[in-house]
Amino acid sequence: MLVADAQDSWSMFLAANRMQAPRPVRVERRERMLVFARDPLIRRWIEHEVFGEGVASEHAESLVDVISTLTIAAPPWPRYLVIDVAEISSSDAHLLAVIRAVGWPGVVIALGDAPKPMRKLLGIDITLPRAVKIGSEALRDALALAR
Repeated sequence: MLVADAQDSWSMFLAANRMQAPRPVRVERRERMLVFARDPLIRRWIEHEVFGEGVASEHAESLVDVISTLTIAAPPWPRYLVIDVAEISSSDAHLLAVIRAVGWPGVVIALGDAPKPMRKLLGIDITLPRAVKIGSEALRDALALAR
C-alpha cells in the first residue's frame, strides 16, 4: 500500500509541476502599406479599398516619414507605397528616389498622373486615376495585380 501511495503522490507531483508546452500560436502577418496622401477623401477611399484585403495601411504625414520608414526603420518594411501625385513636386520626387537607391523593393502605386521623369525616378509600378469613387475597387484590383 505504501508503494502505491508513494507512486500516486509522485505522479500527482509530476502532473502538478510539469512544464506545460506552449500551444502553437498562429501569427497572421498582414502585408503593410504606407500611404502618403493628405486629402481626407483619398485617405477614406484607401481605407475602404483595403478593408478585408489583409493589408494594414499606415499614413505618413511628411516625405521625411516616408523616407525614414522605407529606409532607416528596421525591416520588415511596408510592401506597398501609395502616393498622391498631387502632393509631390519634382524636387520631392528627387528626395523620394532615395528609397529606390537604397534598395527598397516594394510596389509604388501612384494616384494621379505622374510625369514620366517621376515615374522613372520612383519606379512607379501602377498608376491609378486620382478621381476616387467609393466602391470602384481600383486600388483593390491593383493590389491583387501586384501580388
